[in-house]
Amino acid sequence: MKLGVLKIGADISAVTDLNQSLQQQYPTVFQGVGKLKTKQVKLYIDTNVTPVAQPLRRIPFNLRGPVEKKIQELLDLDIIEPVDGPTPWVNPVVIVPKANSEIRLCLDMRQANLAIIRERYPIPTVDELLQGMNGSVVFSKLDLKWGYHQLELTPESREITTFAVHNGVYRYKRLLFGVSSASEQYQHEIAAALAGIEGVENISDDVIVHARDQETHDKRLHTVMKRLEESGLTLNPDKCQFNMDRLVFMGILLSEKGIGPTEERVRAVSEAREPENASEVRSFLGLVSYSSRFIPQFATLSEPLRRLTRKDIPFSFGLEQKQAFKALKDGLAKAGTLAYFDKDAPTKVVADAGPVGLGAVLVQCQKGRWFLCVMLAVP
Repeated sequence: MKLGVLKIGADISAVTDLNQSLQQQYPTVFQGVGKLKTKQVKLYIDTNVTPVAQPLRRIPFNLRGPVEKKIQELLDLDIIEPVDGPTPWVNPVVIVPKANSEIRLCLDMRQANLAIIRERYPIPTVDELLQGMNGSVVFSKLDLKWGYHQLELTPESREITTFAVHNGVYRYKRLLFGVSSASEQYQHEIAAALAGIEGVENISDDVIVHARDQETHDKRLHTVMKRLEESGLTLNPDKCQFNMDRLVFMGILLSEKGIGPTEERVRAVSEAREPENASEVRSFLGLVSYSSRFIPQFATLSEPLRRLTRKDIPFSFGLEQKQAFKALKDGLAKAGTLAYFDKDAPTKVVADAGPVGLGAVLVQCQKGRWFLCVMLAVP
């Protein structure tokens, strides 16, 4: 490493220099909470639904100070505005404490969502995004600051977001978490803002820039930064990752070799304690199922545990369940890397059926060698 011959992991100094360089070149992209300049988002309201003004949920006295501070912050950032006069809609507030002694202000939009007509824009799946990144070896992950709040609502869409706290009545001027149509509308608008740029994938508030070589990656990254600057969108510099040779995305580790489970997910599974009831068995199976694509014979290994989740089956965590519990942990801990799928490579599907489920693997011949691309187990 001292001779400059061996490199282990990312070059931290190079990443830091790139981060600082980008902040100097595009200062507005890293300042505050942006607002999309090209359009406002409209919430389509079903007028046949009767508006509901729900009663105020009293906020504990120890939280009133932080709530007032948060309200003032949102007012200063032009995210909410005060409401004067009567309003047909009032939504309860939910206060979520954060680890840094701050709070997150959320709305209970369940009643309001009954009147919101969703637009049903398609949201890409993780597998679709991974296919788009096939063959890339350089990655950058950009985090849009306070994602939904960067989309401004049309004036007629704001009334349904009205909420009341102890010091007044307010409504949102920006899109907010809790609106039933927010995720697909946000996905659609961000994708439209970045349309036409090759090597860019986005889901929710994460934007991935990727390429097969450093030069192409850097060109694409600067193109994205210019587009964000033109659109009025901003990034959270503390959550952005630049110029990485591997990347954690949606709980999956991406590298030039392919995809695999993240260390955090492997650790979460390996440190899980034995379930003491059927509900805890379901929780463990849900945790490990997310990474089931990396565990050979998942359906067979998990069957003794799945058996405990059925109705009218008494809970008994015996030797068979203990062995299955350990086998799933070991299977994920020893999991290898799956190759990226290449639509042009020779492909084989090998399928089998057993008494407890169906299984299949997809293998491809890439560069003269056969690689495992997909493992599927259906209980």
